[in-house]
Amino acid sequence: MQQKIKSDERLTWFALADIERGETTDGKIAYIKALVDDFADDKSALAAELMTLPDSFSGGYLVDREKYGITLPIDPERPVLAGVLGKEKPLDLNLSAKQLAILLGLAAHLRGFEFATIAKNIVLYPFGWVEVKGHPALKSDLINLAGLLKNTDLIIENHRDSLFRLSINPEIACFDESLFSFTVKQVDLNGIQTKIPVTIHRDFFATAFGKVENKNEEFKLTLEFMYKLKSLDARQLSTENEEAVKIEDAYKKGLHKDPKFLALGLRSLVRRESGMFRFCCKLKIL
Repeated sequence: MQQKIKSDERLTWFALADIERGETTDGKIAYIKALVDDFADDKSALAAELMTLPDSFSGGYLVDREKYGITLPIDPERPVLAGVLGKEKPLDLNLSAKQLAILLGLAAHLRGFEFATIAKNIVLYPFGWVEVKGHPALKSDLINLAGLLKNTDLIIENHRDSLFRLSINPEIACFDESLFSFTVKQVDLNGIQTKIPVTIHRDFFATAFGKVENKNEEFKLTLEFMYKLKSLDARQLSTENEEAVKIEDAYKKGLHKDPKFLALGLRSLVRRESGMFRFCCKLKIL
């Protein structure tokens, strides 16, 4: 079905927001008259009712654990980390630069990251699937890597030696914190407003399938909370420090649950490590 939709311009995907609006963002009509009539022309009520329906399809990922994460490095000299937050351990893997580049490409597509460039013989499908066409060397590398990782938490599904995906829940896949920076303006820190804008940036990175686009997301944080985060970056605080624990709690109840933050692929902005709290981004004050 995914291949058919890719190849037939008459077919397209519609989101619930498209049905509510009556057309897609590119002007395709998504109006289903019988359904809308049944809701007395109330498209919002129709969309709300559709939202309550169970998914008709599940991704069926082979690795799906709660409170668990896998962080992929950018440098092949660094380990892949896996485990619950704050208790991650290096996986016993010895990946080459090429193997890591393949994993990064599979993970980036699984997470829905936008590619700035994409290799000619690569086709990307939903739910993390990647099709390799006319590229025997890359196909062979994928087959071999799938075999190497079959007994790990980085299982790669292989369908007919043509379609591949990293078969883990997308929320589990995270990326090296060196890709991320946290920016705030000094003029805002000096201001008197209740909330100030901050930007978290994910940098470009290369994969075996192409280069992944950078990404910026803006958040509004209270001035008081921003100064508390800044204090974690400026000095080391013990996990026994009550004030630091309160900062961590405030972060976990707010920013850490924000869908925009979760979609960036950073495991955590604040973490416990070796009995100390750590701010996990490059903090930039402009």
